[in-house]
Amino acid sequence: MKTIKKNVLIASGIIEIGKSNINIKDLVNYINRVYNLLKVENYTVDKPEEHDIHLFFKYRPMLGMINNDNIVIQNMDFTIEQLNKAFLGNLSNDEIKLLKGENKYLLPVILDNEMIIYKFKTNDTIQDEVKKVSYLDDTKDSFVISLNKIEDLNIFKKFLSKCIFVKKNVISLNIVDEFMFKTINLKGEKYNNLYKFFNFDKFSLEFKKTYDNLIKYYDIAIRNEEYLNKKFDNKELVYKLSK
Repeated sequence: MKTIKKNVLIASGIIEIGKSNINIKDLVNYINRVYNLLKVENYTVDKPEEHDIHLFFKYRPMLGMINNDNIVIQNMDFTIEQLNKAFLGNLSNDEIKLLKGENKYLLPVILDNEMIIYKFKTNDTIQDEVKKVSYLDDTKDSFVISLNKIEDLNIFKKFLSKCIFVKKNVISLNIVDEFMFKTINLKGEKYNNLYKFFNFDKFSLEFKKTYDNLIKYYDIAIRNEEYLNKKFDNKELVYKLSK
């Protein structure tokens, strides 16, 4: 697995924060957040500390300078151009996406005969706690929350109180079952001509990722329902979120 160097995280943080005057603590917070994202994806990461940030600008004064606890950049366009060229040019799209922190947090639950997918926003501190009870799906697109991994109920209550939930989607479980059954059985010689005619092989990998994610979302939603029934009487939490 590729190693992400210290200077890559520093350069990416400067670009993503995008200010000509950056408090070092803000850059350190960015680094800590992205470090966790990369570790979830099994990257080897050289994590920079605050003294590494000082050294970064000491040896590159043309990019900016540190004044007390702030990074001061005189020419932002020039600095961004140089940072992209020197440190970010060889990164893949997936790596850039992780460095940008473009991640969704999803909570799948089951209510009656529906799987409800909630997305949410929360602060950085809570996000670090949420990542401990989640997995990044196969499309590298979303953190999916598995409540049965939570050992401390207080963390869960804190997480709920700080989050802003939005219902993203509602899927009929009957349709999920039907889709799984049909796709599992869409195999064998009798389907060969169909695959060739529609050029299914071209899309088979992406389709498999989507299918595998659906199964994982479904399984986690079931476990989340069990957790909610165990910890909260009468699905009080689920009904509250469903309104």
